[in-house]
Amino acid sequence: MSSGPPIRRRRKDERPDEIVEAGFQAFAESGFHGTTLDDVAKRAGITKGTIYLYFDSKQALFEAAVQSRSGPLLGEVEGLVNGWDSSMEALLRLMIQTMHAAINSGELKHVFRIMIAEGERFPELTKFHYENFVSKFDAILEQVLSRGIATGEFRDTPVNRTPMLVMSPGLMTLIWRMTFHPYKNISPREFLDGHLDLVLNGLRAGGQDA
Repeated sequence: MSSGPPIRRRRKDERPDEIVEAGFQAFAESGFHGTTLDDVAKRAGITKGTIYLYFDSKQALFEAAVQSRSGPLLGEVEGLVNGWDSSMEALLRLMIQTMHAAINSGELKHVFRIMIAEGERFPELTKFHYENFVSKFDAILEQVLSRGIATGEFRDTPVNRTPMLVMSPGLMTLIWRMTFHPYKNISPREFLDGHLDLVLNGLRAGGQDA
């Protein structure tokens, strides 16, 4: 005798996740403006009315889709920082590597692409992403930099007042691959190596090579 919930109940419980997944794939392919809820419904194999049982607008679905990708990354980074007992430079290096992996091979690249391409037209989207991901990531970076200064690993520089600068070369990687990649192919590894060298040598108190 089965001890789990009935199949129909399980299917209903899973439906919001299925809609979010279909929504993310549609947004990744067509952007926010170019995606309709009819598109999402077709991908999910449901009616558009079913979407409204869980999300009251396309924006609400988009926000859930963004969170489905940015939330796990934020949680991963928070877990790294909270459990870290080694050098801050090694932690920062790992955070930069994690971000590059998310931008270059993970699906978070689609989120940033939409924010860059459509954020000016739909500021409520960038506001949501800023409040739920960017500002929190920025606070984590500030914590890491402050700890590095306290341990004597990092210099106290203007970067510490604008922590997101530490990650800005990673965004340049994404922008380059969106625009100039056909004309000059710079590998993700080259971007990562340059990012690490630029940031770590700029912050390091001892001034040694990364």
